[in-house]
Amino acid sequence: MRKSNTLGVLFALFLCLGLLLGASPASKADDGYQVSAADGVEEFVTRLYKYCLGRNPDPDGLAAYCDALRGGHITGGAATKSFFLSSEYTEKNTSNSDFLKTLYKAMFDRDPDQGGFDGWMNAMNNGMSRPEVVDGFIYSNEFINLCMRYGIIPYEGFVATRWGVYNLLCCSKGGSLLFQMVMDGATKNSTSNNCDAASTWEGYAYAAPGSDKAYSYLLQGCGVTVRGTGTWRTTFEADKCYLVMAKLSGNYIVLSLAQVTDCSSPNYATAGGEGYRLNAVETIEIPLSKEMEGVSGASAK
Repeated sequence: MRKSNTLGVLFALFLCLGLLLGASPASKADDGYQVSAADGVEEFVTRLYKYCLGRNPDPDGLAAYCDALRGGHITGGAATKSFFLSSEYTEKNTSNSDFLKTLYKAMFDRDPDQGGFDGWMNAMNNGMSRPEVVDGFIYSNEFINLCMRYGIIPYEGFVATRWGVYNLLCCSKGGSLLFQMVMDGATKNSTSNNCDAASTWEGYAYAAPGSDKAYSYLLQGCGVTVRGTGTWRTTFEADKCYLVMAKLSGNYIVLSLAQVTDCSSPNYATAGGEGYRLNAVETIEIPLSKEMEGVSGASAK
């Protein structure tokens, strides 16, 4: 109970006073987007308990952190830093070596590479403090990508790009057809259940802005399974929304990456109309085979 109370008091001080970490709560309106309330937030917090404190989360602490992250009141970086500055962690009296190994696991989800480890050890031996080292990890691309994987803002002022998928394919003989895409560790699905109904839409995933994003896709249904991988060369811009649509075009299934000018949930019937425009930026063409003869184009809804 003592450990649970110590971390709980630290968290309460941070939330209420914003003094412990020197950061004020993040604003959803200022950031321009809302943090996902998916299970990924709970997984993110649970791994901090596991790697930093070596225990399972207490229910009250887990709920408090998850609510704050989902509401955009704290960032992933601030939450992580509060664990490393907590009395429960500092009372472990870990060596600098063990501290760094824990940082790599908690914030990069991997063991340290020798060059990086030696560089940080040298910096600490020459006076760099542990909070400064944590800050260095927070602003790294690896931690940003980890946060994006869990749908969490990594630090104040960070503005993500958003992407989703929309399925304009269906099974002509009935049945459902899944279009799935994985990018930056996030998975998004869009499923058509028949050719006369609109496809389901999961909403956007968050990703770090940038280009050369690796992806994998899956089309499953109508008696076929089609998989593929590749890299988008398009630069995904901060605070912009992108959509990957699966559709038929001639003798090809086309996966079309487009920038969406209005980030509201897609309604294909209004594509090109006022308030919702698609600007295609890149395409993938998959030749139709005999096995794919049951794949058809869904009605625009």
